Amino acid sequence: MRDDRRLAARPTYRGDEVQVSLPHNKLYGNDRKLYYSERERAVYQGMELTEPPSNPPSFATGLDGEPAPHRRVVPHKRKLYMPWTSEHIRWLFDTGEQLTTTDGKSVDIWELKVKKDDAVFSSWARHFRNHYCLDCEIDELRDGTGLCRSDYLCEHAFPDKSQPPGPSIRAGDFAEILVADFLEYVMSYWVPRFRYDEKAVRNESTKGTDILGFKFVSNEESLEDTLSVFEAKAKLTGKPLNRLQDAIDDSAKDFFVRKAETLNALKRRYIRAGKRSNALKIQRFQNKADHPYNEISGAAAILSKTAFSPQVLATTDSTIHPNNGNLKLIIIKGHNLMKLVHELFRRAADEA
Repeated sequence: MRDDRRLAARPTYRGDEVQVSLPHNKLYGNDRKLYYSERERAVYQGMELTEPPSNPPSFATGLDGEPAPHRRVVPHKRKLYMPWTSEHIRWLFDTGEQLTTTDGKSVDIWELKVKKDDAVFSSWARHFRNHYCLDCEIDELRDGTGLCRSDYLCEHAFPDKSQPPGPSIRAGDFAEILVADFLEYVMSYWVPRFRYDEKAVRNESTKGTDILGFKFVSNEESLEDTLSVFEAKAKLTGKPLNRLQDAIDDSAKDFFVRKAETLNALKRRYIRAGKRSNALKIQRFQNKADHPYNEISGAAAILSKTAFSPQVLATTDSTIHPNNGNLKLIIIKGHNLMKLVHELFRRAADEA
């Protein structure tokens, strides 16, 4: 039987980087790609890499240690960095306050307090930008448009700043991404970041469940594995409105239909990207009857302080939610959040 790992691999190029496609890759799992760039591997796997591998392979040899003279490394000319960051989460504080809904549910209140720190803000803007367009793909995508990076993002990727419904889409996307960050960096879930980069129309919301978070207790299937399904709603300007109730109502719709559709769409994307290991992680949660797991539903309201009213929010009722016993409710409030959103999009474009 032949060993496919000994077959010659043809390099393909992405800008100043090179990757080699292989039938199987022992180093980084079953993603079918051997990445010559730590940045490119992290981008495609949707992960934050803080340290390089302790024993990186020599690219002068094959995975089996035998000489592989057909492989060569192209020196990197660009500064390589990770697109994802959790630095801005230091600005998210648990106030210790709670509200109680009419049916007795507790609502945790958090506050976003942005500080004057250009380095953190720039990292946040980069993190934000890569949800819509990966840095390693932007030059290839804008090629032929005649647009610079900033203009390409503003005209083809980001929701419009002023033309309706662009501003409301910006607010909604910001709320969803912030809650995804909360799930990943505060609650320690794995949160795939595939929601905004395949929008056919930039001024429309993405269909399906807002945020999915996955937690595994071990490498083996366990009853304690957890799927967290969150809906996020925003009110970043104007007078108080009970957006938490809206999030709860939409979360109820997720439980029976949209969750399954979103899991299927996410699994399909991983399969098409050649990331079988991640597709299998999604598959673990597709049949709860035969493969039981914990399921937490969540509803979050992201509110500017002018839209935050404890009296209005206290009228919230989650009685009819089908997963009422495992329903987590949170509110994140902040000052001038719409202004913050526009600044994030501006920096994300200008610093691309």
